[in-house]
This record gives sequence, C-alpha cells and structure tokens, in this order.
Amino acid sequence: MESMEQVVSSLRKSFSSGKTKAIDYRCEQLNALKQLVLNNSAFLCEALSKDLGKCRTESLVFELDLLEAEITGTLRQIHNWAKPEYVYKTLMYKAMACYISKDPLGTVLIIGAWNYPIQLTLTPLVGAIAAGNCAIVKPSEVAPNTAEALAKLIPKYLDSECYRVVTGGVSETTELLEQQFDKIFYTGNGTVGRIVLQAAAKFLTPVVLELGGKCPTFVANDADLVVSANRIVWAKLVNCGQTCVAPDYVLCSESIQVSMKHQP
Repeated sequence: MESMEQVVSSLRKSFSSGKTKAIDYRCEQLNALKQLVLNNSAFLCEALSKDLGKCRTESLVFELDLLEAEITGTLRQIHNWAKPEYVYKTLMYKAMACYISKDPLGTVLIIGAWNYPIQLTLTPLVGAIAAGNCAIVKPSEVAPNTAEALAKLIPKYLDSECYRVVTGGVSETTELLEQQFDKIFYTGNGTVGRIVLQAAAKFLTPVVLELGGKCPTFVANDADLVVSANRIVWAKLVNCGQTCVAPDYVLCSESIQVSMKHQP
C-alpha cells in the first residue's frame, strides 16, 4: 500500500508532465465526472440514504443535480476562463505583450464534509480539474458509505495518475496534512479549520476554508411575512438543519416582530 508521501509524489510527477494543462484533457475529465454522476445516481443515493437517511429526492436536488449543474456550467465557460487576460499597457511597455496567464497551481487537497458528502466533496474537484490541477480527494469518514462509493467510482471514471481518493479518519487526514500541497480546500468546522490552516502555514500553502457559523435572516418591514416565515423554516429544516448557511436567527424591526413570531 502506498504511503501518503508516495501518493502526493506521484501526483506531482503527473502534474510536472504537463498533461493536465491541456484544455481538451480537462474537458475530458469533467465529462467523465459528469458520467460518474449520471450513470451511478441510484448507487450514490443509496449510499446517502445509508449514511444520512436522505430520501432520493433530497439526494438528487441537493447533491447530484447541483454537482451536475456545476460541471455543465464549467464546461460551458472553461475556454473563456483559461484564455489569457490582456491588460492595459503604459508607454514603457507598448512593445511588449502584457497579459495575465491563468496557470494551474499544481497538486491540491480537497477535504470534504459529511452533511453534503457528495456535493461538498466533488464540487471543489470540478474547479480543481477545470483549473488544470491534480487533486487528492479526502471524503468525510462520518459518511462512510458515501466515502466508499466515491473511492470505488472515481478511479473508474477519472485518470488515476492525476486524481486520487484517500479514505480514512483523523490519522489519515493528519498524515495527508503533513505533505506539501499547492492549495488546500477544506469544508467543515472552525476547530479542524484551524488545524488545517496551521499545517498549511508550514509550507505557505494557500487555503480555502468553508466553515459553519452564525447565519442571520433579515426580514424587512414590507416583506410578505407568510412567505418569509415559510421560506425561513424550510431553509432551517432542509437536510435536517445540517447546512452551513441554514438560518440561525431572525432580525426584524419591533413593528413586525409579534406578527412574524405568530405566522402559521
């Protein structure tokens, strides 16, 4: 069995070969990821049901459909995003070609969350692929059936020389964080987020932290209170309340506070 150091080293070697820089290659991998979703929706929904008790409709709407839409939108825009951005030149640089080149960073680490274990794990992967990076995907061990499903499917659809899945718990994640990456994308809580940031600081690795927190909802005086109340309750309870942007409390003026509180 490969060590984490060997896995990361093999991906770095693949990135250095330049194969992920070709836009056609990126599109090929994105289309393969889309086929993974479309061809295995029943299997993935079953895994989500075992882990979280999600019904098929909720799994499709909040996990698979969102992921498919992300891939489709990315494929539509990838050529525009990847082309050089030419910038204004002063007189001193008129004879030069001045532009911003959109180059991939290298090898990235994606640490997913358990509450939306497919969407929050694979959506960052879409961006990583589109940008021309190699990636290691670490699904949450709190949703073990979904993690196992991703570990089984991703090697079948994506290029294993550039995209790998690592499963396991705290020890495996800790070992991963000891390796040098070119970017880390973590979704989860602030406590682990601090650990991720501390590990990344050793190598000055840029980090994206998508963390939970307080999420107020503001209701204006001229709002339809019935509609507002229904939407707030729906957003609070969807996915059993386990959403990072679920409404946490309501802010409104005193003039509508009583009416808002007693909405059916």
